[in-house]
Amino acid sequence: MCGATAVARANERYCPQLSVIRARRAALMIGMRRASSLESGLSGLSEGRFNMSELYFEDVDFGDDIGPIERVVDVEQVRRFLSVRGETPVDSRFTSDEYAQAEGLDGAIVPGAMNITILSQLLTGWADTVRLKKLDVVFRGMVPHNKPITLSGIVTDKDIVDGEPRLECDVFMMSEEGMRLVMGNAILTLPQREE
Repeated sequence: MCGATAVARANERYCPQLSVIRARRAALMIGMRRASSLESGLSGLSEGRFNMSELYFEDVDFGDDIGPIERVVDVEQVRRFLSVRGETPVDSRFTSDEYAQAEGLDGAIVPGAMNITILSQLLTGWADTVRLKKLDVVFRGMVPHNKPITLSGIVTDKDIVDGEPRLECDVFMMSEEGMRLVMGNAILTLPQREE
């Protein structure tokens, strides 16, 4: 097995892809990676060979990219999100620049739960066969309205756990300046091809 185990980390000769993964992860972490320009919203979530409705465990390799896509969130999208959650979208730091500025922010921000939803859509939109099992995120900055954000991910591990094919991915939401606003780790499941 060529997984990101302690042995492989200690000695990369057991997993040659690890150096590629680390290089790509480092580039993402320091904000040097720029997304190609894609349509706003969640269309065009994947490029290249992953632009398909079915993706299988065997199709994915270490270091494969998810996205990148660019998205702009506006106040109407935030209001719709809040209403779907059962919250009355009253003026707050999430829906009003004035309220946000009164709290010391530059302008209205996207709610944390909506950021998690957007990253979830990046992952589940990769292909129809992808299932999101777990997503842990860390909020590093505020996500503003009406400014481009880039969503991307990278496959960091691939294994079969208790008979279930799983992928581990790092995911990122970055500002147009390259600042990491939200980052996380996800576990995905994919079907295997029948032999």
